[in-house]
Amino acid sequence: ALPISKNERAKVENVFGIIKGFVEPDRYVLFGNHRDAWIYGAIDPSSGTAVMMEVARVMGDLVKRGVWRPRRTIVFCSWGAEEYGLVGSTEWVEQYVSTLRERAVAYINVDLAIEGNDTLQALATPLMYNIIHDASKKVKNPNPAEIQAGRPTVYDTWLHFKPWNFTQGDKTVVPLINTPGSGSDYAPLLQQAGITTVDFRYSLDTKLYKMSSYPLYHTEYETFDLVKEQYDKDFEFHAAVARVGGEAIRVLADSLIIPFNVSNYAPGLELCRQSLDRDYGTLLRDNLGSETYDKLSKVIVGFREDVQEFETRQNNIDRKDPYALRELNDKIMLLEKAFLHPEGLPVRPLKKHVIFAENQHDTYAGTSFPGLLDLLFEIEKEPERWETVKQHFHVILTIIQTAGITLRDATSFMSETL
Repeated sequence: ALPISKNERAKVENVFGIIKGFVEPDRYVLFGNHRDAWIYGAIDPSSGTAVMMEVARVMGDLVKRGVWRPRRTIVFCSWGAEEYGLVGSTEWVEQYVSTLRERAVAYINVDLAIEGNDTLQALATPLMYNIIHDASKKVKNPNPAEIQAGRPTVYDTWLHFKPWNFTQGDKTVVPLINTPGSGSDYAPLLQQAGITTVDFRYSLDTKLYKMSSYPLYHTEYETFDLVKEQYDKDFEFHAAVARVGGEAIRVLADSLIIPFNVSNYAPGLELCRQSLDRDYGTLLRDNLGSETYDKLSKVIVGFREDVQEFETRQNNIDRKDPYALRELNDKIMLLEKAFLHPEGLPVRPLKKHVIFAENQHDTYAGTSFPGLLDLLFEIEKEPERWETVKQHFHVILTIIQTAGITLRDATSFMSETL
């Protein structure tokens, strides 16, 4: 009989390359891609592997020649067994979670570098929005037709295809960035260790092509010839992804002050609240009471005020004082981690981030306030869940409030209760 599948134990290996930081070696900027594939994997993951290896080669060469050294440590991560359920990255995070929570600044993931050649596509938590936007502004457009159309950079084409009024406070638009799900190795780093993350690639025009991914995804036809003949003849799009990733690494590793735009988290939370209100607002008001439900708006406003006060102090910091810089950078680095709940989500305790996680019923899709969405799904069939909804809603309120408190002056961390 032809063996269709078989269960065997196999050794899984992660491989790492490290460039030690010369000022802050205990602060890590991570760049990762998985190494395993279904069948040949020329796009998934080898296009991303090629990008990571080239960025590592270039940066390693600069260090060897004495031209450059990063301020912070850079860790290149080659994950094993991603296709079997993010096994390599998950096991690594579980083993080193305490160290990573204390020291990891950010994680940049390139699962696959290309799945199309129309525009960049990204998903990230709000702290990384400006990092990937700014990096894409510095990279020449790999598509000559786009340059002729007046869009000289990767950012310009991305904005053209995916405009997004993120702040909603004015008419300013930026390229769309989606919510992280759990489709790649960024998931355990975000969910277990609270590491700010971004995943990006060159993708297809989803308005023109009504599909979520490339047609030959995970098939035996995913070969080198497919990439060269159909997607990226001269590998210019691969190079553009490498340049965007390399610039993101450089700015995160070299900047005196970690360059996250902390203020992005406030409108990010407000968008989450609006989405929740649109889908479940009436139901939550009826069952929690308007006074309780409206506290979500209150704590987001309070968080915004904490951010504004923090940015005032940041703008006035003495850049020659290493202790002041360290304190400031720690607050920036630890903000994402403040959104973790030690007990995890009520239905999924291994998921610790209360603001962002994958959809319980579609793990590729990201959702906001995932713990609430888990509980509210078909809640009419199990009305006893409402007690857990009330408990988790107060967890969300407390965590948003305490996240803002982490940004306050060191001796001003106590505040009134809700």
